[in-house]
Amino acid sequence: MAACGAIMLGCAAVVFDEARARLLLTRRADNGQWCLPGGRVEAGETVVEACLRELREETGVTGHVTRLCGVYSSPDFLVEYPSGDRVQVVALCFEVEPDRRQIQMQPEEVVDWRWVTAQQAEELDVVRLHLPRIRDAFAGGTSIHLR
Repeated sequence: MAACGAIMLGCAAVVFDEARARLLLTRRADNGQWCLPGGRVEAGETVVEACLRELREETGVTGHVTRLCGVYSSPDFLVEYPSGDRVQVVALCFEVEPDRRQIQMQPEEVVDWRWVTAQQAEELDVVRLHLPRIRDAFAGGTSIHLR
């Protein structure tokens, strides 16, 4: 396996239903796994802009960031690409208050979506790097999780 040579900055959006009992997960088109809406930060945008852009692109949901939920920077958070290149993922997870909750999937990236409880999230095939973010989101509170 190739050595990790780069860091990739990403953002994920936590969107709860109105009762704050379920959150929005999407199913990726590339591997069929479930995850929070999100993706990498592009040059020229802030992390908040990236989070909201990815949420809008993948689900059609718009809104505003209400808080930073967590920073996930473990050197164990590695992604390996088919080329063999590996990157360490540093991800910021933001809670987003949606303007509307009507979903409009982008089929090239997302093939399904669900509002799930904490228990349901544990039973799905979720992207490994997203599990701590989902658990922290359901744990609630006002502290920022640093992992």
